[in-house]
Amino acid sequence: MITVITGPVNCGKSTKLLELYQKTKKGDGFICEKYFDEGKFKGYNLRRLGTNQIKNFIFLKNQQPNIKSNLEIGRFVFDPEIFRWAEYTYKTLISNNIEPIYMDEIGPMELNHKGFHDIFKEILATNLDIYFSCRISLVDEIICKFNIADFRLIKIQQ
Repeated sequence: MITVITGPVNCGKSTKLLELYQKTKKGDGFICEKYFDEGKFKGYNLRRLGTNQIKNFIFLKNQQPNIKSNLEIGRFVFDPEIFRWAEYTYKTLISNNIEPIYMDEIGPMELNHKGFHDIFKEILATNLDIYFSCRISLVDEIICKFNIADFRLIKIQQ
């Protein structure tokens, strides 16, 4: 079963994914969490649910460390090494038939064949249970782009 967690920006989609995982402690995957330094927003960490391992993933362009990346969207730059780590982890989950798989979040980069586009398609092709988040404004486009026919929608209100 494919479950889409959706709502507006900053409504708690990642928190909902975490709650769903914590309810059963089954499956594995990642959520993005905001991180702050001395009270200032710096970007997002990627947290692996099964191991609680955390890595800096998304940085404000004007605050990024020395990262060579062509993965940018808006005011953010993404660490390509963390993408590779997450993709490798997802491939391992697939090969071991671990489910459900959690993905946070599918968005503009994936719609443009970047980011987690390829691994998301691979996960969808497995028929493993998956929970993924996306903005409410992108649900229809993502459903259409990735040919998702049978899914459950969980809407988070602000």
